[in-house]
Amino acid sequence: MPYQSVDETIAQKTDRKKRLFGFLKLSNTKKRPLISIIADKELSQAQVSVLRQFNEATSSLNADFLILSDSALDGLSNFHFIEFNLGNREMVLEASDLIIAYDFNDLEEVFMQGCVPICKEREGAQNYNAQEESGNSFIIKNDSVYGLFEATVRAIETFKFPWDFKHIVRTGMKIQK
Repeated sequence: MPYQSVDETIAQKTDRKKRLFGFLKLSNTKKRPLISIIADKELSQAQVSVLRQFNEATSSLNADFLILSDSALDGLSNFHFIEFNLGNREMVLEASDLIIAYDFNDLEEVFMQGCVPICKEREGAQNYNAQEESGNSFIIKNDSVYGLFEATVRAIETFKFPWDFKHIVRTGMKIQK
């Protein structure tokens, strides 16, 4: 991918979301974040269990949820499903605002696509601190559904503030230069 500025990357997100939602035959009329899971590898039973519990809470969150996987996962009715292939993977990365990133996901690629990870603490991920205006991710503090929910709610609430969210995207993209 040729280098793009943060402003160009974010500006293209809206068009890319429209393209993705058109491909999925869904309407996305609200300005809300697209939160995706890219299951490059099979999720563990524990990860799937947490997602099934999390699924119940997603209907109360002002966001669209998508999972890119080889097969639809039972019990994730509030997630849009898209079959895994390289073309779909690229389309999802380009359109997503936030990625629930697992250890097997490449954070550098996530950052370069202008996405903000929601992930466990790991190298390259720095928890966003609104008071200090620092960080590039929303850290999941424990492996429970509550940890995932808390980090996701923080991410959605921050998305509502365009300057703050753009700053997080910019911080992530700069780390990779």
